[in-house]
Amino acid sequence: MVYRRTHQVVKRLAARRSAILAAARDAAAEAGMSAVQIAPVAVRANVAAGTVYRYFPSKADLISELIADVSRDELSAIRQPGVDLRNRCNIPLKTEIASVI
Repeated sequence: MVYRRTHQVVKRLAARRSAILAAARDAAAEAGMSAVQIAPVAVRANVAAGTVYRYFPSKADLISELIADVSRDELSAIRQPGVDLRNRCNIPLKTEIASVI
């Protein structure tokens, strides 16, 4: 019999992935992108390091997805009507981008 992911399993997997990204975002916000390491992120997300690798095969993949996630959040926020774009980009985002470049 072929394994089929149920709706509950898909929700649980998505929640775990979000928890890992949130932990990586917190680590980056506290100490910069160099602090985004697999083991500490796993501890913050309350998962095993192997679980992080299951979702993100390398540290580069995790950081890449973290940057994409932050960018999506920022783009979504600036697309809202009435947003003053001159003051939208916040300091943590500027810091995250600068530390990668």
